Amino acid sequence: MGDRAKDAVREYARARQLPVADKPDSQEICFIPDDDYAAFVIGRAPDAARPGSIVDEGGRELGRHSGIHRVHGRPAQGPRLELVTKREACDVLALNPADGHVVVGPRHSLSVGRLPHRS
Repeated sequence: MGDRAKDAVREYARARQLPVADKPDSQEICFIPDDDYAAFVIGRAPDAARPGSIVDEGGRELGRHSGIHRVHGRPAQGPRLELVTKREACDVLALNPADGHVVVGPRHSLSVGRLPHRS
């Protein structure tokens, strides 16, 4: 089906009366039961599910989280983190699993002028 447009695949499914023909599109991971990502991570990598710090771009701690796997929002997509500083709402800028930090900042910090150079 990979060479067919999505509309053609839906029409193919409709013609065969498949129940998925009119299923809404999803941006979620299809194999996670009940969209419970936290339980999925804990069940497969319990050491990864540890609390950490929510920090601003300068590394100043703004709060704590109960695990990166529970953060609702990913860099440059998804909803805003449920944290509001005295100045403005914050977006997730980066997730750093190694140190457990969730880096947050203003939306304009998601815009970059160039890609980082890696050698």
